[in-house]
This record gives sequence, structure tokens and C-alpha cells, in this order.
Amino acid sequence: MGDTPIRRGQLITPFGVGALYVSKDGEGIITAGLDHWFKKPNGALTEGIHEYKFNEHRLEKQLAVNHFRYPPDYRTPLSSFSDQDKNTYLKIPFLRFPRWHFCNYCRKLKKVSSSKPGLVVCSECTSKRRNTSNNFNVSMIQVPIVVVCDAGHIQDFPWNEWVHRSSQPQCDGNNLRLISKGRQGLLGMTVRCENCNVSDRSLVGVLTGKKNQQTSKYETILSETLDSSENDYLCNGKNIWNGEDQISDCDNHIIGSLRSSSNIYFSKIETSIYVPEELNDVLSTILDYFNELPTITLIDAKNDLGEEIDLNLFRKSSRLKKLYQKFSDEDILRAIEVYYKRNEQKDEIEEEKNEIDFRRPEYELFNKKYNFKEIITDILDINQYSDIIKNNFEKITLVKKLTETKALYGFTRLNTDTDLTRRQLKENLWREQPDPQNSWLPAIQVSGEGIFFNFREELVQKFENNSDIKSRIEKFLNFERSIALDPLKANARYMLLHTFSHIMINTLIFECGYGAASLQERIYCSNDNSNPMASVLIYTSAGDSEGTMGGLVRMGNPKFLEKVLEKALETSMWCSVDPVCMEVSDRGGQGPGSLNLASCHNCGLVPETSCEAFNSYLDRGMLCGTIENKKMGYFS
Repeated sequence: MGDTPIRRGQLITPFGVGALYVSKDGEGIITAGLDHWFKKPNGALTEGIHEYKFNEHRLEKQLAVNHFRYPPDYRTPLSSFSDQDKNTYLKIPFLRFPRWHFCNYCRKLKKVSSSKPGLVVCSECTSKRRNTSNNFNVSMIQVPIVVVCDAGHIQDFPWNEWVHRSSQPQCDGNNLRLISKGRQGLLGMTVRCENCNVSDRSLVGVLTGKKNQQTSKYETILSETLDSSENDYLCNGKNIWNGEDQISDCDNHIIGSLRSSSNIYFSKIETSIYVPEELNDVLSTILDYFNELPTITLIDAKNDLGEEIDLNLFRKSSRLKKLYQKFSDEDILRAIEVYYKRNEQKDEIEEEKNEIDFRRPEYELFNKKYNFKEIITDILDINQYSDIIKNNFEKITLVKKLTETKALYGFTRLNTDTDLTRRQLKENLWREQPDPQNSWLPAIQVSGEGIFFNFREELVQKFENNSDIKSRIEKFLNFERSIALDPLKANARYMLLHTFSHIMINTLIFECGYGAASLQERIYCSNDNSNPMASVLIYTSAGDSEGTMGGLVRMGNPKFLEKVLEKALETSMWCSVDPVCMEVSDRGGQGPGSLNLASCHNCGLVPETSCEAFNSYLDRGMLCGTIENKKMGYFS
């Protein structure tokens, strides 16, 4: 659909597969499935696919894929007389959506193909106005409403079925009109069929639905009232991003949604901080070379023939000798061993790790000093800090460089929560499922820096066992809410760490000049008595290979960090809407799904891209206590 520039990172989130996007020409489009990526204009798969491949061993196991791929970048040949570059003219395909358009003059509705390029013209108005201008075309506008279900499907609004009040209307719907009666919103919009003797039908209620607490399914006015019979009009399972004919089984209710609505698409992203397989920088470098030409060609050829890789090939081949001459035989042999072991492990089906187990290697990494290509950490003597730091934290780690991978493995609509498994979410990204030996997901890898706060475990346990804190958490768990609680987050330890992270991010934004969404958090929390975790990583990252400029690490040094923490705790004691913000925590909570206690937009919330829990499970009372009880907080 035309030529619309989009950044690589945006194809992971928020405009990944299945997301709606507006082109530079104002055209509504939807990102196509992964089957159509990395293809030339003639439909053939590009030969230089290796250039976009990369590995992240922990994340590959977690998401059960063979490798990851950077979204393709658009490029033209270096010379107009040559097209030898294998990856020229690669584009991400988009489809026109919604397909229904209406004329702003005569209000006629018209449905076109999802692959139709350019403007959609109203033939009626154009033919009438051409009497005065030979070059005048009246363009049509895409309708503002689409239909979604909570299983992730999306389709055009059933205009013909709605006006005829039938799931199988006899009329072909070639003369429908979207009438505006001058009233605000959907109250003033009706659908009319000028072929049939049916009354106009208002669109009131098509955006309304609620979740059944017993079935956990949406029940909507659109599904219940579209058909004049007693049968519900259910989702037809259209995966429009994989093609107009792509349909899967679905019996969920459908609900109308404005195509610009913020809840129409939620990316499902898994992130990982790179932890080397073996803490050996030379080995890591060789393994990176294995993914590049010409080595990858050699390795693939040997694997296909079932032969082992001969070390002499690295020493005698003119194409490989220069690349590997600086490495010893032992290092190359060890790298070959790790490479084969890695591929063998990919064939094994491993159980998906929970969030705690997956993050534990990162936690252990940040608790030690390292100086490798992907990770550089420095741990200062805690006694160099003043009392506010050394009395509350076991360790402060300055992460001078880290490597983060963000992979898109699916998406949801209406809610971030879903009953779909991770495997089902991945399957929705494809029309034809890939071979497990060549399965992949789109991802980006960025470098950055951060500050790692390791709380004192004995103080955290004392805080958790405080009777006032226990009472506050028990009350929080008993609140009535429509959203299920996450057991890993609905506890005092996580809420303490999460709230601390938010107030520090907000303070660093104002004190250090960072952009509102440039800082991110990563919480390391576990109540396991034998191996507990209570740490927070606040970091920033950028797509540049050299990472960021070191400003955040500088703020983690003695004399700087104390001032930031003091300012953060000071601002957490009082919110501009207190006492309401603090007292609402005793009356059912606040925020999305009532998942927050004393935390609102004026004190504890951060941009959604900065938070890993959608601004939920926050409470300033965990830090410095409440108005009535200032001694209950961790920092009190």
C-alpha cells in the first residue's frame, strides 16, 4: 500500500503484525503477516536473508524459535546499472483496512479489495461533477468503525447484515448509505439500504460490551441484537492481516471499535537482557561470526551433508583465513562445540519458564563485575554512598553497557490479558506455519546502560512481615475487580519494588533531562526463601551499536544517586491530589482494573512504554507509609 516510511522498532511495537496504521496519504492500513516479509517485488524470497538473522539463546528457548530476524530495511542498489545487492527494494507489506469506504457527499458505502492501491472514487458523485470539470474525482473515506473480538480477530463492520437485521441477508448491499443526522457521535449515524424496504438502523450500542464473570467472555450488544432471530451474530474468525480468505474457528462475541481506539491492538513482547552462554568474550565473538557470510554458508552445507566442520577450513580457506586468524584453534573448536550444542538444544522441547526463572540469570549477572562486548558492569563499594543508600541497599551496580532484545510473539485486542497460549499467539502471525527448523520471530537488539538496585533482603523480609503491610495487602486482594490478579505481582514485595522504580524514573526524568519515555524498568522479584530476589534495573537503550552516552550511569555514582533518591522519596510522600489519592486505596483501589492503591497520574504513573506492568500494582504507601501511619513504609 504505497510507500510509507516506518521505523524498524515500530514494527515490533506498536505497529507489528495485525496492527492498524495510517499511511502518509491518510490511508488506513494493517501490517501483513510474517509470510509476506523478506520478499522481493516479484514475490520471491530474498537470497540475503542471513543478513537479518541473529541469535539470543535464552530468548530462543523461551519462545521456541530457531532464530530472530531484524525487520528489513529499504534500500536501493548502489548503482542504477546494477541490482546485485540481494536485499534491495525489500518492503514490509500492508493491506488496506477497513475495506468499506463512504462518500462524504452522497454518503454511499462501497467495499473494495484489501490490495487496492490509491484513492477510492465515488462513481456517482464523480459522474455528476464531471460536467463542470473533466479532471474532478470525488474520493471516498474509510469508515471509522471496525469489528474485533477478544481472541484477536478483526474484520469489517457488517454494514449489510446490520441494516437488514439478518446474518444472511438476501440483498447484496450494493446501495448502502451511511447517513449523518446531525447529532453527536453514533447517536446521529444510521445505515440505510436504498434497495430494500427496511427502516434505517442506528449505530447506537455497537461499541458496547461487558465481560461475563462466569465465562470470562465478552457479551456485546452488536452480537446479541444484529440478527432479528434469537441467534447471536458471532465472530467469523477472520485473520485479515494474513489475507481476506484466511479464516479460523471462533465463536466469540464481536464488538465494534473505532479504528483509532487505543485498545484495538496490544503487542505481546518478550524482552531479554543478553547473558552470554559462557562468560568468554572471545567465544562470544566467534559465535557472532558464525552467523555471517561466508561461515554460515559453510556450516549450513556441512549440516545438510551430516558432516563435522573441519578446522582446516578456517585456516586454509581464503575467505575464512583472514576472518579467524586472530583466534586460536582451541577457541574455534570450543565455539564449534557450543554451536552444535546450541542447535541440539533447539530440537529439544523445553517447558516455558516463568518470569522469575527466566530473569534469574540476569539478576545473577548484574550482581557481579563483567567487562565483555555485550555487558559491562561495575560495582562500587557500598560504603562510598551515604546512609540513605547503604542502609537500604545491599549493592548498587552501574551497568555501563547492556544488550537488550525485544521480540514480538503475538498480539491481543480489547485487553492485554488473553486465554490464548503463547503458541497460539505465535501462530496468529503466520498464514502458513514455518518449519520448526527455520522458525523465527521479528525482533530488534539495542544497547544501553542502567543502574541496578539490589535491596537488602533482611529489610525486605522485615517489611513484608509488618502487620500493617500485611493488612494493607490483604485488603487489596479482597477488592472487587473485573480483572484477574497476577499472583507474581499482587504482593508487598513486588509492589514495593515496582513503586520504587516508578518514582525513581519520574525523578530522573525531571532531574536529569531524560525524555518521558526514554527510561525503562525491569523488576527482579521472588519470594523463594532459598533463593529470593528483590532488585530493580532502571535503564535506557538506543538502536546505535555504541549504546547510549553514559548519563544515567553517571547519576548512579556517589553524591549524585543520594540526591536523586532523596528527591524521589520526598515527592512520594505527598501527591497533588492527596488526601484523595492516598485515601482511595481504602475504598476499592484506583487505576486500570483497580490494581493500584495510592498511585495516580500525578504521582506514581509513568509512560506505558516505560512500565512492564501497564501502570498497575503501585502503592506509595509501601515506600514512606500513609498519612495516618508513616512508619509502615520500607524507607520510613
